[in-house]
Amino acid sequence: MNSILILPNEVLDHIFSYLITEDLKRSKLVCRRWYHQLTSPRYWKMMRLQLEPCRLTQGITDALVQDAEEGKYNCIELFDPTPNGLPSQESVESTVKLLEACGFSLYDLRLTDCSKSTLAIVSRTMGKMCRLQHLTVNSTVGKLPEIPRTFFESMELVYVTHLDVCLANEYAVELVSVLAPKLKYLTLRMIFKELLVRCLNEIHLPALRSLTVVNPVNSWILNGIGPGEFNDGCWRTLAQLETLRINNYSRIGRIVVDEMLEHCRNVKCLTIEHGTITNQGIDLIDELKGLKYLKLILWKYFGGEDLVRKPVIQLPNLEHVHLLTAVGIRLGEQLPKLASVIIEGPDTYAHATELLSEVIQIDGIERRKLQKLLLKVVTLDWQTDAWLYILSIEELSLEGCRIDASLLDVIVEAVVHRRIFKLVMLNCTFFSTGHTQLGGVRTIAGLRAKCPCLKISENGTSYE
Repeated sequence: MNSILILPNEVLDHIFSYLITEDLKRSKLVCRRWYHQLTSPRYWKMMRLQLEPCRLTQGITDALVQDAEEGKYNCIELFDPTPNGLPSQESVESTVKLLEACGFSLYDLRLTDCSKSTLAIVSRTMGKMCRLQHLTVNSTVGKLPEIPRTFFESMELVYVTHLDVCLANEYAVELVSVLAPKLKYLTLRMIFKELLVRCLNEIHLPALRSLTVVNPVNSWILNGIGPGEFNDGCWRTLAQLETLRINNYSRIGRIVVDEMLEHCRNVKCLTIEHGTITNQGIDLIDELKGLKYLKLILWKYFGGEDLVRKPVIQLPNLEHVHLLTAVGIRLGEQLPKLASVIIEGPDTYAHATELLSEVIQIDGIERRKLQKLLLKVVTLDWQTDAWLYILSIEELSLEGCRIDASLLDVIVEAVVHRRIFKLVMLNCTFFSTGHTQLGGVRTIAGLRAKCPCLKISENGTSYE
């Protein structure tokens, strides 16, 4: 029980998100801390209420409506596991009653695998959702039902600025078109590439500031998007973006990615995951002088060819960077505003030595304090301790790493000299070598004893 009570609030929030309403009510009785956390306005604001309309009964609805009338539900997800069946009259009335009660507090509505009849029920209450800004229409099976006309008409009564939609049929494109004048944040889940091309080429999105293109892993696209398929309509939209995220699993060709980067001159946040990019693309990224956040989780080779030269990133306004060790991209010395670094390995035996050595060579880095350094799925042996002697880090996070136990002694020294202030470890494994000092720190318990002022959060730690 003690191990549960010492968990930070963020971890408890994540655990509570898996509990149904009745279990949440019982959890309030466990201890005073849980009671205060589960009844705080902050928790109710971030909690997502998951509902299956076919399971809503009068008794359950009355309890939920009471909480809804107090403004406790800001996010609701409707999940329909039987899309082909017709809802009962009781479930229809219960769903309408609950959504109407949430009308003044609901700002995030998520519709997952909903049938046409469920969407029609939602459209009856949409006009009363005066605070609704986030709308998700998604499908876990890659299919969307026919969206009723009343649903499109109800969209004119709300001010949705964030849309997340699965491009599985023509109705999804029409939904984007109806909401286009107000949309600021758009996520397109590409099931059919033709629908994505239509959305970006034909729909005018005057207020759009953030675009995310996702290709679900379980979707099949025989032919990806090639050069020449996007036109001036797409380039006009990209030119006004501040955030661009591409998670495509190679469905957008590397040449097309270069074309997109060429038109994204005002981007401040750029993410490219699970795809490829050319050296020219890296050069285009290095020209984005206003870029503040960069995440590149790419395959080892750009376009399947070995790198002739390792591209260097030198951006004057870059504050946060997230790189994969195997890609071979280098950090330049001119990164004056860098505050957060995430280095991720493709497996637990990857080494982060090269990227860490480039971090400590950044001009003036020894006189600054990094807000966060996160190392994910890498091996840290005794030869990678140079950065611990140079960097000053507010929070050092290690996730899924294999760590030489001798580094714990170096961490102790860094804490003594006020270079590390908080340590977070998740699912890390410590191994011993001949470099471990006699009588040195071997475990997290020993580290706590040596450094009582260091804030340590750890879970899933093991020792070889």
